[in-house]
Amino acid sequence: MPARIRCRCALHCCLCSEPWRRQHVWHLTRLVSQRLGVPAASPIIPLVVGNESASLQLSRRLLARGFHVPAIRPPTVPAGTCRLRVSLSAAHTRAHVEALLLVLQEELQQIPGTRLAALPHVVAAQQQGQFECLAAGGSIEQQQQQQGDV
Repeated sequence: MPARIRCRCALHCCLCSEPWRRQHVWHLTRLVSQRLGVPAASPIIPLVVGNESASLQLSRRLLARGFHVPAIRPPTVPAGTCRLRVSLSAAHTRAHVEALLLVLQEELQQIPGTRLAALPHVVAAQQQGQFECLAAGGSIEQQQQQQGDV
C-alpha cells in the first residue's frame, strides 16, 4: 500500500478514535473568537488588520515574543485587507492560546490606530448559523443535511 494511502488511513482512524482532538481545537477556536470579538469559521482564523505595514509590524512583534502568526498581504489578499493568520491545532493548550491573546492585546496597543476586524463573509455566515454544526464537532455533510442542502 502506498505511503500516501497509509497516512490517509491513519488520519481517518485517529479522527474516528480520538474525537477529543477536534473538540479541543474547536474549543480553542471559540475562545479566540469570543475574546477578540471576531467570528471564526475554522481553526485557521484571519484577523484583518487592513494596513500592510501594521500587519507586518504586528507579526514581527508577535514573533519576537514567541508567537508565529504570519502576516498575509497582497498579492495573496486584496490591498487594504492585510491580516494575521492564527492557526490553531489540537497540540495547542488553553494556556498557549491565553498567552497569545494577552500578547496580541498588548502589541495591538503599541501600534496606534490598529484594531482587528472580521471578514464580511465570515460575519454573514456566522449570523446565518453556518458554523454551529462544525464547531460542535459535526461534519460538513451533517451541516448540509441540517440546512437541507443535500
